[in-house]
Amino acid sequence: MQQILNEFWIILITPLALGSIQFPFSIFSLVLEFLLPLVVGILFLRFMRRAAIKAVEQSKFNEENRQMLIRGLKIVSRILILLLFILLTTFLLGAELFSVLKSLGSILNEPFFKSGELNISVMTILSAIPVFYVASWAGRTSRALVESKVLHRIPVDASQRFGIASITRYAVMLMVAIIGLSLIGINLSSLMVIFGVLGIGIGFGLQTMVANFFAGLTIIMTRPIKEGDYILASSSGENIEGRVAKITLLHSVVNTLLNETIIIPNSAITQNAVHNYSYDSPQVIIPVSVEVHYESDLDEVEELMLTAGRSCPYRDGNFEPTVKIQNFASSGIEMKLCTRIRMADERLAAMAWLRKEIWRQFKNGGIVIPYPQVDLHFEGIQPGVLQALGRIVASGEQKASGEQKAGEQKAGEQKAGEQKAGEQKASGEQKAHG
Repeated sequence: MQQILNEFWIILITPLALGSIQFPFSIFSLVLEFLLPLVVGILFLRFMRRAAIKAVEQSKFNEENRQMLIRGLKIVSRILILLLFILLTTFLLGAELFSVLKSLGSILNEPFFKSGELNISVMTILSAIPVFYVASWAGRTSRALVESKVLHRIPVDASQRFGIASITRYAVMLMVAIIGLSLIGINLSSLMVIFGVLGIGIGFGLQTMVANFFAGLTIIMTRPIKEGDYILASSSGENIEGRVAKITLLHSVVNTLLNETIIIPNSAITQNAVHNYSYDSPQVIIPVSVEVHYESDLDEVEELMLTAGRSCPYRDGNFEPTVKIQNFASSGIEMKLCTRIRMADERLAAMAWLRKEIWRQFKNGGIVIPYPQVDLHFEGIQPGVLQALGRIVASGEQKASGEQKAGEQKAGEQKAGEQKAGEQKASGEQKAHG
């Protein structure tokens, strides 16, 4: 046992080595002088950050200043953690810091893939990460600048503004990525040859993604829909209705009326019919149908429905509602009220409000909404059979009426009994008190 402990201790205090690189520290010194102080320092800084954020939240600053201070505290804590890491690393490596970094750099720069003039190493991949991050940031920033500084000053509609801003974003991203990859030493001509070879095999496996990509380009260029439009689209046999929140090269994001976020592949939008309720204008006309009795005064019905349409809070005041006779149905005359509303996404709410208001107007005006009716004509039946059927129907009605009266009488007796028992109980309590 003592021998095992001695061997384990020797392993802990033996300096570490990675290939030809000899580190000036052991596992024991790594844990004691680096990992433990780093964990303690991070926990201490997190505790101090939480305390400072709590103090800021309880302060008398306004919400905007509080959020700005909280963001500043988070940035400062991250900088302090980075400085602590650098300080502990310097203390651990000591005088051999630069030699160790030089050896690590030679290992990271060793190519693991060569093709002509193209050499890819671990350092190449690590350098490409910030390049793509900067390209993404430059694309977002350029789009925001073009929308805020340029497009608002020229006479273009919302769909054209969206298309120009999207094309600008992706063009800037591509340009920055090409320049950045050239700066870190990647030969793009050799890279394009490799991508061309790989693209043949990848294309068969990623046909759907490629279709969505070109569908996204089509949407951006032709603008059948744009961000902010209220649409009804079909995807996988399901109808999706809502507002377009975001359009990317592969998919579009739609927020429904139930506050659901639905991601629709772009190919489903370009290959299927899409109802864009706000393509040219967010205003739409909503129809509400209702049946009235054949004995109703149609002029009065029309006036009541127009009153309901004019009083709709969602209506566009520049357009008058209209009422038309739609059909002579089997149970009544079908009337249709057409009302133009301001916003397409308020369509369902407006229809519900109009139906309720029409019912209220009809009730106050004495207009009857008929039940479904069926007329039965008996031919070739003896008069005695018809009289027997009449007696059966009358008997059933009398029986139902008698049962209803008996139920009402029983409920009344039960209520009277409960009332009498309550009076007796109250009288007994009064006597006991006396």
